Amino acid sequence: PAAFEAWRALRADGEDIGFVIAGSQDGQPSNRQTVKPSNRQGLTPVALGYVPDEEMPALYAGAAALLYPSFDEGYGLPIAEARACGCPVVTSASTAREIAPDAFVCGPDANSITAALRAATKTSFVLPEKEGTAGQNRQAKRAYSGMRSSV
Repeated sequence: PAAFEAWRALRADGEDIGFVIAGSQDGQPSNRQTVKPSNRQGLTPVALGYVPDEEMPALYAGAAALLYPSFDEGYGLPIAEARACGCPVVTSASTAREIAPDAFVCGPDANSITAALRAATKTSFVLPEKEGTAGQNRQAKRAYSGMRSSV
């Protein structure tokens, strides 16, 4: 609910940003479906369900930011994957300390998530490699495949 509220607040402020939920609870392929939050102001987030591993880098690379507000877990593989693909990350302070010290930190409330998302979507995330765009793309592919093969 807080993530939807944050998204609606950004949209109300004129931000042209979508809300996509990727993943399934059981890790199995599923049909695409639409999430219908209450009071959505005519806008509908999209739930993709299961997304195959080979499609995730494109999803991360095309995202304005990854919102991973994990307050119960300390480590999140999606954060590492998103960063490897050049996607800014919004997450909790405990998760940021462990894996993404450069992440935009949010609390559990909608106002905090809104502020962090606003900052993340206004900032360019640059991978730490000096080879330019081709080098960044190679680094993202290497990091992503290395993570997926080791899990």
